[in-house]
Amino acid sequence: MSYKILNGNELIIQGGLEAGFSLYTGYPGSPLADYFNILHSRKNELQEKGIRVALGNTEANAAAMAGGAKQAGRNVMVGMKSMGLHVASDALSVGNFANPGQPYIDPETGETIHSGVVVVVGDDPWSMSTSTAADSRYLFKHLHMPFLEPSTPQELKDWIAHSLELSQRSSLYAGVLVTTFIAEGGGRVQLGDESEVPNTLTEFDPSTFNLSESVMVPPNSFKADVRMIRERFPKVKKVLKELALDEQSGNADSKVGFISSGVVYETLKQIMQEEHYLDDFSLYKVACSYPLVDDLLVPWLQKLDTLVVVEEKRGFLENELISLCQEHGVKVRVYGKEFIDGELVVEGFPADGGISYEILRGKMDTLMGLLGLRPCQHKQPELIQLDDALPMRLPTFCPGCPHRETLSLLKELRKVFKEEEGINLISHGDVGCYSLSFLEPFKEMHDISAMGQGGAFGAGMDLFSQNPSVVLMGDSTFFHSGLSAISNSVQLGHNITYIVLDNDFTAMTGHQMSPSTGQSVEGRKRPEQDMLNLVRGMGVDEAMEVNPSDRYFYQNVLKDMVKKSGTKVI
Repeated sequence: MSYKILNGNELIIQGGLEAGFSLYTGYPGSPLADYFNILHSRKNELQEKGIRVALGNTEANAAAMAGGAKQAGRNVMVGMKSMGLHVASDALSVGNFANPGQPYIDPETGETIHSGVVVVVGDDPWSMSTSTAADSRYLFKHLHMPFLEPSTPQELKDWIAHSLELSQRSSLYAGVLVTTFIAEGGGRVQLGDESEVPNTLTEFDPSTFNLSESVMVPPNSFKADVRMIRERFPKVKKVLKELALDEQSGNADSKVGFISSGVVYETLKQIMQEEHYLDDFSLYKVACSYPLVDDLLVPWLQKLDTLVVVEEKRGFLENELISLCQEHGVKVRVYGKEFIDGELVVEGFPADGGISYEILRGKMDTLMGLLGLRPCQHKQPELIQLDDALPMRLPTFCPGCPHRETLSLLKELRKVFKEEEGINLISHGDVGCYSLSFLEPFKEMHDISAMGQGGAFGAGMDLFSQNPSVVLMGDSTFFHSGLSAISNSVQLGHNITYIVLDNDFTAMTGHQMSPSTGQSVEGRKRPEQDMLNLVRGMGVDEAMEVNPSDRYFYQNVLKDMVKKSGTKVI
């Protein structure tokens, strides 16, 4: 038995090694930005074990690779951030409804076991590093994917194996949902033994493939829908019941019950321990908000007349619990996103942002008052009042980043166009480190769209505008989804200038490789994919490569390009 202190991303990888995955894939993004850095640092060890690592050009590429690896009979882990789950959803939906591969029968249980796919998603409730505040629980449900929500570092590591078991026994893709504080936090955990994975290549006979289950086109897709609802998904509850990951504590006979999941459960538990509320109330931790396991939850709910649901973001768990109570005839007053007392409606646990210790204590005080129960007594920590407020420290570009040159030139060019020619230049953008260009001192991005779609956003606006426009795009974004936006502009005859900011890395998420780097995440030498020739092959009107440090030349190129018609790329 050994213990080790690991951060959240390391815990995910360690959990994967103990569970037994043959392929790790995905796309980097905070709070899972370190995922590929860790895999790259351990590349030699992984190669010796026969484990492959593939950094997809997009999350959709990674999700599709997962389906292919499942076809090959291998277990797969896919890692991405919440916005990446949106990108991957099409491939995840097709892959989850399909059921490729050749399962085997467990000789001990007689149960059919499939290759497993586990999708680890990092949500960012406080929007500290994410363009929009997504709640991946809703998308997991839409994709028919059960998901576990670990609340401690030990659970984060151990539940990777549980999620793989859930996938293998149900044949469905399974999710693991983490949030920023646990993904970028961590702790001391007990390690387990690492599992061996197959270390040889397999020769497949395609005549043995079950095409009705692996090719999702009508009428196969309708049959897959029937199997999903009637056969495959019902297995999930059976597996979850046997895993028994839910926890109950506190006063088992209380008529007032608190329920939560994920990291916020630990905050709730801390407050209830400090206030000795566990002597008076019951506390339930849900390991999986979807699907809820009737056999585990309903007996607990039937004892209550008051149910308090504590969760970050919208009331996903609250609505699932209300549906469960209605289905089983359980009558209970629910306090969650709203505290309703007769005609009085008070805002409950907030749906915007996350839930901190201070926020939760404040809402608990309000709730206890409404219920006529004992308010929080624990002494609040004393705060130090500063004479002067500390200045905000805004994010900025890495020291020496070449993007600074482009942005300062754009700022100068904008002034020249306005003062000398009365032209208002518009700058479109999307998701990447260059998104920071809207901040001082540059303020050179006027809108933002999904990753790679700044040019498509620009096309929608520029169809009805006389303003010349430019698009800022990173080299990783170019390969992720920017190519389709450039092609779209060419097809539309769009007058626009794309500025592709090439720094040879996936910079914003920690300097991971990109297709132009010349090296894979496994350390293998690969061709440096040439963006200039790619865009020329797409038929843009003009394409040129410049060194941003050649300031005078670059300034003249920019001024000339922006005023020309057609789709141009620098």
